[in-house]
Amino acid sequence: MRNVLAVAWSGDGLLAMITRAAYRGPKNQVHVFDAANGFAPIAKMELPGHPERDRGNLAFVGDRLLGQAGDAVMAWDPRTGKQLMSERLDGWVFSIYADGRAGVNSNGALRLEDPSSGARRRLGFSAERLLPLVDTDDDWATIDDGKIRRVAVAGTVRWEIDAPGRVTELGASATSVAVALNAEKTVHVFDAESGKRTSLVQSADQLQGLGVLRDGTVWVLEWHGRLALHRPSGALIRETKIDALCRYAELSPDETKIAIVHDLLELRSCLRVADMTTGEIVFESSARANKAPAARGGGATVTAKDGKLWKKGDPEALGTYAGEVQVAMAKDGSLALVHDESGVRVFDVTSRKLTIQLSNEKIEEETIDIVDAPLFDAENRPCVKVGKHTFRVEPSGVVAVTKGRGQQKKEAK
Repeated sequence: MRNVLAVAWSGDGLLAMITRAAYRGPKNQVHVFDAANGFAPIAKMELPGHPERDRGNLAFVGDRLLGQAGDAVMAWDPRTGKQLMSERLDGWVFSIYADGRAGVNSNGALRLEDPSSGARRRLGFSAERLLPLVDTDDDWATIDDGKIRRVAVAGTVRWEIDAPGRVTELGASATSVAVALNAEKTVHVFDAESGKRTSLVQSADQLQGLGVLRDGTVWVLEWHGRLALHRPSGALIRETKIDALCRYAELSPDETKIAIVHDLLELRSCLRVADMTTGEIVFESSARANKAPAARGGGATVTAKDGKLWKKGDPEALGTYAGEVQVAMAKDGSLALVHDESGVRVFDVTSRKLTIQLSNEKIEEETIDIVDAPLFDAENRPCVKVGKHTFRVEPSGVVAVTKGRGQQKKEAK
């Protein structure tokens, strides 16, 4: 799956994510799924990005979806994908909030700006980390210069306490302010009204996400894939193992599901959604993208299952695969083409011999973008599809059949 740069939930059961369409580059896409209908995909949009940004911003605002991963903030109808707005803002966009305003940093000066109208409001404080407790026009939780503060939008400090260490994550709600300290592997929860500490949670690993539910339950996401729920006392309620290196998480508005972005091979990331009550994984973006775990040709069938590739009727595995996998078969059944998280491989189906093996990095030297699908041409030669373009797979690399971005770039030289 492409790198996941941002995730957002709507109040009516939609899940959206920004994905980077290339290993390096500004081409991104926004995918929208209907979580209330088995996470069925309902829209896909293009979003210009920036090659140096590994995170984007995404928010549902009323009946619109706002997103940003580069210089422009864009808006769409999330159910149809129709573009409604594209506006460039002056400064670094660090967030998009539920009221439709963007948080912008211009040379250290922080402001809120409505991309549609251009209306601005200055934030009367500086901060290394900041989150609104509820509304952007009211109070904020901030981390700055070793202090945890509740501060009004105009800058008035409601309360201030010394941070118990170097804060690496911040969570905020109407009732609580939570901070994570990776050096101490602890989460400290404070009452949002008074600033007094109400909970202390001990973690076993580096923390990548945290929050406090409406009933006071504290959730923490650890780097090595542990999602844990704790009572306000700190006692463990339940834990779920994601079995991956996790980056960050986004809780659904109804607090029933959590979307977790985690690493895959080749410096890519993937999205999983866990049920907050049972811990069960209810959706995985790589599984959604994997449209062809089996392929048929010339009476032969090759299936990908449990990490192995099987030819129907053959007791010995053809080979193995890692993570997300797609399989294509030559029409005469002689060759199988496999694309997974390591790259592409071509197998002689009869002898089980591996005839071609190329890493994703090697492929992207020519294609720039990552592989969308494996296929065979009319002459039973293995190829890969990248966007609208096709590249033939050869032992030394891939060769453009139609002129893709990589080929055009070379000709321009």
